[in-house]
Amino acid sequence: MSHSRLRATHKINGLPVVQPLWAARKISRACRPLLEDYYQGKHGPNRLEEDRRRMRRVPKPLKEAIRHAAIGADSPPERTLSRQLRAEGIYPKHNVLIAGYRFDLKIGRLLVEVDGWKYHKHSVTFQADRTKQNAAVAHGYTVLRFTADDIIHHLSQAVLLTKATLEVLKGGNPQLPTSATVPYWRWHLCV
Repeated sequence: MSHSRLRATHKINGLPVVQPLWAARKISRACRPLLEDYYQGKHGPNRLEEDRRRMRRVPKPLKEAIRHAAIGADSPPERTLSRQLRAEGIYPKHNVLIAGYRFDLKIGRLLVEVDGWKYHKHSVTFQADRTKQNAAVAHGYTVLRFTADDIIHHLSQAVLLTKATLEVLKGGNPQLPTSATVPYWRWHLCV
């Protein structure tokens, strides 16, 4: 806690509290969780852009922190995958709207969905996801789907498959990871 004269505040229980982006300036090296939590969801990227415009000059360390944060991601597995991709120099966008549907991650013409059991346990959701994927393919996108268990137990395979798929989309012929060449019951820990 520190004293501030910034006007970028809002009242909480009658006390002026500095807004998250301004607070993040003070802790740039450790602000990723703050940024990811406050700017999560479909409106997160737009809220961040509004705050960046109001801040006018964003310090370089904060710009780097934003670049490596999974802004807009909804779930912990999405954030985990995004962070690992960012560490490898791949910077996905989150909660991207395509053909009326929101997709978890977008990297060029590749869409990545991370499915959790809590949300995907109903038949209506299952049907909606199939229709959503078909619409994306019809609009020229390639879709990869991972479960939360894939990210938790086999993050490296998810990253390798994402990178290989990006290479294929560029016309390359990469070596495919185990997750794309061996049936899952032979390598996945959750089987």
